[in-house]
Amino acid sequence: MKHTIALLLVMLLVKSMHAQEAENTYPPLTVKGATIYLPGKQLDLNTDGFPAMVQTSFKLITEPIHFHLPRLANHKDIKLKSASLVISKAAPDQVNWKVNNVSDSLEMEVKGSLNLHGLMTYVVKLTILNDINLENIRLHIPFTPEAAKHVRGL
Repeated sequence: MKHTIALLLVMLLVKSMHAQEAENTYPPLTVKGATIYLPGKQLDLNTDGFPAMVQTSFKLITEPIHFHLPRLANHKDIKLKSASLVISKAAPDQVNWKVNNVSDSLEMEVKGSLNLHGLMTYVVKLTILNDINLENIRLHIPFTPEAAKHVRGL
């Protein structure tokens, strides 16, 4: 039993070292203003914290990704004002950012991150500040025809 545990521990250490070596083979992420560069890719962040442009060998979106937050009374979108985009972490393997967007009726906090492998994650928090009736809230992701061919999952 003691040999099994020692062997398992050695295997985990070796696997961990190989994973670290693989991480070190990727060029680091770089940030200039609201643009994040990956090898062969570029992500421009909009003032609201969502992607304004995603570029690989072709553009992935035709316009900035955004929410539609229409009022039920007039079917018009609520206009949000964005505070300054804050890059909270700019490491070689991951970049994190945050921005608050606010109107007289609601606040939308956007937290995003991009890792070395191109995985982008978002957490969006909507807080209602005053009584309001909203229609269907929609996230608009305007894929290009080239990008739509590669979309998988939910």
